[in-house]
Amino acid sequence: MAYFQANTRWMGKSKLLTTTAAISIVTGYGGQASAMQPTDVTVEEEVADDVTSGSDEIVVVGKKRFFRPTDGSSATKFDLPIQDTPQSITVITDDLINTTQPDDILKIDKYVAGVYNSNDGTGHFANLGGSSLVARGFRISGDNGSKINGFSTLSVFRPDFSSIERVEVVKGPTAIIYGVNNYGGTINTVTKKPLSEFRHALSATYGSYDFKRVEIDSGGPLTTNGDLKYRLTGAWQDRGFIQDGAESEKIAVMPAVEWEISPSTSANVIMFYQNEVLIPNRSYTLIQNSEGEIVLPYELDRNVFLGLPDYNRDEIDHLQFLGGFTHEFASGLKLEAQAGYSNTESDAQAVYTYNYFPATLYTGVYNRSHDKAIETYDAELRFGGDFELFGRNHKFLINSEYRKIQRDDPRHAYVYLGAVDQFNPDFSFIDTSDPGFESPLAGFTKEERENFAIGGQLLLNLTDRLSVLIGGRGTRSQIVYRDVRDLVGTIDPEFGTFDVSADFTVTKFTPRVGLVYEFSDEVNGYLSYTEGFIPQTGTTRDGGVIDPETGQQFEGGFKFEFFEGALGINTAAYYIERKGVGAPDPLNGPGDDFKVGGREQRNYGFEFEALGEIFEGVNIVATYSYQNAKITHDIEYPDIVGNEVAHVPRHLGSAFVQYQFLEGVLQGLSANIGFNYYGSYYHRSDNAFRFLVPDRHTFDAGVAYEITENVNLNVTVTNFTDELNIFTSTGVRYSEFVFEDPRTVKARLQVAF
Repeated sequence: MAYFQANTRWMGKSKLLTTTAAISIVTGYGGQASAMQPTDVTVEEEVADDVTSGSDEIVVVGKKRFFRPTDGSSATKFDLPIQDTPQSITVITDDLINTTQPDDILKIDKYVAGVYNSNDGTGHFANLGGSSLVARGFRISGDNGSKINGFSTLSVFRPDFSSIERVEVVKGPTAIIYGVNNYGGTINTVTKKPLSEFRHALSATYGSYDFKRVEIDSGGPLTTNGDLKYRLTGAWQDRGFIQDGAESEKIAVMPAVEWEISPSTSANVIMFYQNEVLIPNRSYTLIQNSEGEIVLPYELDRNVFLGLPDYNRDEIDHLQFLGGFTHEFASGLKLEAQAGYSNTESDAQAVYTYNYFPATLYTGVYNRSHDKAIETYDAELRFGGDFELFGRNHKFLINSEYRKIQRDDPRHAYVYLGAVDQFNPDFSFIDTSDPGFESPLAGFTKEERENFAIGGQLLLNLTDRLSVLIGGRGTRSQIVYRDVRDLVGTIDPEFGTFDVSADFTVTKFTPRVGLVYEFSDEVNGYLSYTEGFIPQTGTTRDGGVIDPETGQQFEGGFKFEFFEGALGINTAAYYIERKGVGAPDPLNGPGDDFKVGGREQRNYGFEFEALGEIFEGVNIVATYSYQNAKITHDIEYPDIVGNEVAHVPRHLGSAFVQYQFLEGVLQGLSANIGFNYYGSYYHRSDNAFRFLVPDRHTFDAGVAYEITENVNLNVTVTNFTDELNIFTSTGVRYSEFVFEDPRTVKARLQVAF
């Protein structure tokens, strides 16, 4: 039984119309969609000559999947159509998620222009410990760049896809909405909602390198009148990697309850618990060839584990609660409140190879451990709605926010154990029972940040075609910071003894201006200006606190809709300036540690995205981005001015095509193929050991089949040509690199009931 509501653009009587309908399906379609999620299909609507007779007939002529969303709230919190949003926003729908089966949110970079994963490698430690997604050349903020349902979370917690309905990516600074943030963008994961009818799904996945996954999804009413409903999702995943000994295990659970207190008032509570354990392979080390040039050693055996698999271990334990309340007044105004708490503990220990400078044959072997804890407290209040002025309808939003982050980070020293040839490593000389093996405590960092903010936005519809979005937000950030380091030796050239304490307050106003003009029903153009900022710790020579670094973005573009909204094409050009980044004061003498705002950079580029249906049964995702990021000022290293910013590829692109058989004996079968390209980039910005990392590409493919209405099978192959790609990582300082995932096959069987 399918329930749907179609929004049509009327073309006249007795016309055959094609429209997009939002349909809730008890079972999945073509093995692509989650059995639990709303499904977009194409319907044909035949309108009788007498449209007032009530005899309109709706006929479903084929099962289709649209990858294209039409709305997204992450950029404005106004629930605006994407076409009417004066900023670049990309939405990854449940259709695309279930078709491509990414095993981590970091893998969505294939479907978003200008976004890439800079730190992803097989069995690499960076798979835990935070986001490594980069947008427009800026790594997305770990403390404030990740959201759940528009609410703050930590990027150290990446929700499992079992709980995710869609992912919204806002590109560019978002301080007007989210406060303290950087300049590349924000990732907002939207979770699955409680259901009004009982629906359940169970899936099992098996794949290469002993990949195993079981997933549940259940929802329905908890009371006879349906005013209380629930959703419970969960997953258990265990997998190996190409390196002998590397493996990971994950458990994720998300219960959610929604209470419709009255037709105009509702409340909800969501809990996340996620535990991840990884036996990491860490990274490989760059080498110098016989000419002294730095090279990536492609001849390395990527099956070899560099370290001690019986000792290495990363674990993250995350618990988070979110609660919300919504009330709609009779006038149409709406009041929303949210509150949240999270606790994340991260523990790691590892023996790994590392070189401060690239070596010809041998690489150093080190041991290090850490244990970190982060707690957050959040609250947000929003009030807004529609109002009429000068005969036109407009929108307003007033919001306030409180966010507190407490960080406890004991620091352990690196312990040098010896050296090995990474082409033929032998770690048998390491004795873990030796007292000198243990990584001693070398200091600690304790930090507490409290952010208070209030802001407002106005969306003014000046004419039938022209709208203007204006707003501003004032943020007050209070920071208490203490960093203590003890001298532990000369293992790391940057280690020394210092003690930094800071207790200060930063206030910042961030404006926003956006303009959208509708050239036609299919084409909108937009211009916008947005800002971001990040408080910094450090003392200036006059005894003050260094000002926060800032970023400003100018953006413009066009958004197109074709085939009655089935296909969307978005283009954007942007220019970002980052200023006031902290650097050592050039007047510092021995023992001085004064700071100045002495670094600047400039990023600009162009992005193209096409998403949706181009022909009957043919869906596409196509992206391209050009990025140019250069250092424009550096008071400490003036010789690097003009150099490209590290880890920013000039060119990124992808193409994904899916074909579905909508009728005949092959009905229910679909197949897809994808191509991903990452351009070359410099692995460092300075001139010491700087070199160009070559470009790389991969191909993906998949096939799905609806066995019955309730059972479907999905098989995906990533990197099916098994490209041997290696690239450097932003998570390390000097000379490490990781391998691209090898060819991986996964098969998922899903049953709905």
